[in-house]
Amino acid sequence: MVTNILPDRKAQLIEEVAAFVRYTQQQERRAARANRIIVVLGLVCSFGVTFLGLGGAGELAALLGAFIAMLIGLDRAFAYGERADFYRILVADGQNLLTDLRLSVDTEATFEEAKRKFLVLRKYGAEKLPRGKGMEAVRSMSQELGTGAGEG
Repeated sequence: MVTNILPDRKAQLIEEVAAFVRYTQQQERRAARANRIIVVLGLVCSFGVTFLGLGGAGELAALLGAFIAMLIGLDRAFAYGERADFYRILVADGQNLLTDLRLSVDTEATFEEAKRKFLVLRKYGAEKLPRGKGMEAVRSMSQELGTGAGEG
């Protein structure tokens, strides 16, 4: 008797992709939160420099200016906004893959194609995380996946 193991493999891949999506969503939320904090602190400190400068508290304004420089350095070093965008695209591609797995994968060939796409997503999630160099990683991943995401 020949048994069809495709449903078991498909269920396992769905769980792996779902776990990847959950993890990536967490990373996206963390990066977006860090980016918002840096932006808000930078804006508040910028206004503080102006008001302290006008009020004659130049020494405090200079300290706030130094803090702003540190925030800019953090933003450039860790690229939280770009990371959040990168993770957001990974999440969307992962969710699209889950939809394909649930609705379209019914043969060994379509399963292997879905598995290949997941391996590409996981590889890019690990290797191509933006590190202050722009969104080149997203464009490269989208070209390899053939999704067109991140083009613009």
